[in-house]
Amino acid sequence: MSWSTLSKLFGAAATLFGAWLLFRVLGRYDTHEIIGALQKLGTVDVLLAVLFTVLSFAFLSLGEFAALTHAGQKVGIRRIMRTTVAAIGRGHAIGLAALSRGAVRYRMYRRAGVHLADLGKVMVFAGLTVMVGMMAVGGIAMLARPGAIAELLGWDVLPVRAIGVALLALTAGYVGLCALHLRAIRIKKVSLALPGWRLALVQLVAGSGNYAAIAACLYACLRAFADTDYPTVATLY
Repeated sequence: MSWSTLSKLFGAAATLFGAWLLFRVLGRYDTHEIIGALQKLGTVDVLLAVLFTVLSFAFLSLGEFAALTHAGQKVGIRRIMRTTVAAIGRGHAIGLAALSRGAVRYRMYRRAGVHLADLGKVMVFAGLTVMVGMMAVGGIAMLARPGAIAELLGWDVLPVRAIGVALLALTAGYVGLCALHLRAIRIKKVSLALPGWRLALVQLVAGSGNYAAIAACLYACLRAFADTDYPTVATLY
């Protein structure tokens, strides 16, 4: 059975599975409750949520462009944006992100001449972008609102601040390693190719910008129901 047939079968199965999950999630709530909650959102809240969603996908597309550049592949920006929306949207909707996103990427990038080995590089780079973004935003959040996180976890403030400093140090260390022009880091039998420092900075901007935009989208949706501010929402997210 060819890869094309397998990807089509997986796509169909993933779509059906996603529809089933969506039905189960929505089945927990009454239709009137959902409509009532949506009606509480003001026009400005909805517009802000849409705006930050678009910004999130813009940052994700930037990270995808950097991943393809690192893999030595040239793909048009329109295809990159379409693939990003399709892969991330399906991955979040049905879960199994590595498989579902990978299947979408393979099907859409294959038409642009991206081979399977290069697709593996793209997926690893994208994973690193997510990790760098989480460390950067998480570190800043733990230093900006240590009390909120400490209260949520039942910890003292000092360990939260220490973890925040460690996360930012790891982020800076990663960019520093990339600036040393090392070809790869080898951990036992696993070899991880590192990008240049410019692409590492793009990773940092794309990853942290994506999480900041998602937190802003959540804040726009929550502020009609809870008395909170953006830094607190970003910290808890």
